[in-house]
Amino acid sequence: QYYREHYASDTTIIADAAIHALGNSQYNNKITFLTRSGKEVVKIDKLGKTTERDLSYEIPTKPFESALAGKSAISKVYYTEGTYTPHFDLFYPIFSNNASVIGVLKTQVNLENFWGVLSKVTEGEHDKQGLVYVVDREGRLIAHPDQRYVEQRPDLSGRSPISHLLMNPSINQTGGTFEYQNQINTKVS
Repeated sequence: QYYREHYASDTTIIADAAIHALGNSQYNNKITFLTRSGKEVVKIDKLGKTTERDLSYEIPTKPFESALAGKSAISKVYYTEGTYTPHFDLFYPIFSNNASVIGVLKTQVNLENFWGVLSKVTEGEHDKQGLVYVVDREGRLIAHPDQRYVEQRPDLSGRSPISHLLMNPSINQTGGTFEYQNQINTKVS
């Protein structure tokens, strides 16, 4: 009630800004503004603004709590019901004029369009070509040029380069070459 009385006009401005932002993004599916208690105040998706009666509460998670503490955070990768498309959420703190956190901005990022970008990336010398794929911090495949392979949701944490990177996250700054067998038993380095 307090929020509605003091910020009602702001929710229209916020909703308009969110609709504009979604219209200009191929990756964001949803933008939600949350109070400190996790109540959804404004939620916009590609279809428009969610009605007030359909708003709910955010389940407290580490990324949400991190945003409440003033630090942006990223959720684990997840799949929405009935889809094979991976998503993750970004949580950003919303600060008042006196620098205290008054709410959280949550955006849902859809990785489906990212697959198209990856399918165009190749690396190699002469007649050898490679490909790029992405795993989450637990080693699960989330982006690969072959969408059917992503839909299988394989756990690649057992592959030596991936397990090595997961155990040594700072290695990505120094580079390195690994050899392993890919999903079709081809030697890769």
